Amino acid sequence: MMGLWIVPVLLVSLGLTAALEEGFGWLAGVRERWDMLLVLLVNLLTNPAVVFLYYVNCLYLGFNRTVITVGLEAAAIAVEAACYKAAAGNIRHPWLFSVGANLVSFTLGAVITRYI
Repeated sequence: MMGLWIVPVLLVSLGLTAALEEGFGWLAGVRERWDMLLVLLVNLLTNPAVVFLYYVNCLYLGFNRTVITVGLEAAAIAVEAACYKAAAGNIRHPWLFSVGANLVSFTLGAVITRYI
């Protein structure tokens, strides 16, 4: 049963993802305040939905977790890239940026989750 336990999970996931993707942005040369804020905003849009839908699947639907994870991450990449393309000031390659940021945050998040 889904309960309030999901709230800290969502908050930790969002905080970690935002920090990692902001760091990725900085390393990728994103320096404008608007673009850094945009990275945070797109993560506010996508991360809670992805995490919530992942747990709904795990608890209630029972689909293959790998398939669901790939599908949800692909959707997040697409939504974020579309947002960057539409609104970024100096993110020149929004699709590559979105793929890179999500790859970094997913991979490091998985490592942190496994070992902490």
